[in-house]
Amino acid sequence: MPTIDVITAFPHNPDNPLRTINDFDFLQSENLTIRLRHNPMGSIHGQSDIEHEFSKPGMALAALDAEKSASDAIVIESMGDTALRACRELVNIPVVGMADSSMRVATSLGRKFAIITVCTWHALYLEELIRQYGVINDYVGFEILNLQPFFLDLKDKTELMNKLLNAVVKTINEKDADTIILGGSYFLGIVPKLQHQLVNRGYCIPVIDPLMLAIFHAKMLVETNLSHSKICYPFPQKANRVLGYSGIESTPTPYLR
Repeated sequence: MPTIDVITAFPHNPDNPLRTINDFDFLQSENLTIRLRHNPMGSIHGQSDIEHEFSKPGMALAALDAEKSASDAIVIESMGDTALRACRELVNIPVVGMADSSMRVATSLGRKFAIITVCTWHALYLEELIRQYGVINDYVGFEILNLQPFFLDLKDKTELMNKLLNAVVKTINEKDADTIILGGSYFLGIVPKLQHQLVNRGYCIPVIDPLMLAIFHAKMLVETNLSHSKICYPFPQKANRVLGYSGIESTPTPYLR
């Protein structure tokens, strides 16, 4: 039974936890164990480039801890794939990014995918990843919900569903999208209800829940005994001094474990 560690790109906030292990109850089974880890440092809400960059060192440390704790694979809970390449360098086990997996699957499910997300910075950052991942020719654009991540500004979730439904229909009718990616981990578990309402309106298209997809992508890699190429993602060969970070004295490297 695979054990998958989900690592949030944001630290745990005990006053207002954004992610708890209970959120994964509907995915836990006798064939899958999901554990939750939080980034030990960084911004609570990554809505700018500088906040995203501050999160990366902690993600690398959390990935090393996950492997030491007998995790079979890691999922990075961040639609920005925070520190994805760095984490793949540091460990032997698979490390799966939400954007990476969802964009590649989207290109196999249709020919034109669109992204629905909460704010402009998220959308623009995702467009940078789309270029990096080489799927720009399959991408037709984004729609913004103008909400806070994790919908902290919403009291009525009915408003969220209405906004999502209208945004998806708009991308279909105006951008000719045939596949939708929900651009954030905060959409976890919402797809069945959304797709039901889309079908009621006459739209039968795939809608990707990126965190759930990443978890099952990681599970598939474990079960097929696959991981990332160490030619592409080699271990750091030498630990160099690191200054200015509390608790980090040198470049993390498996050779110093």
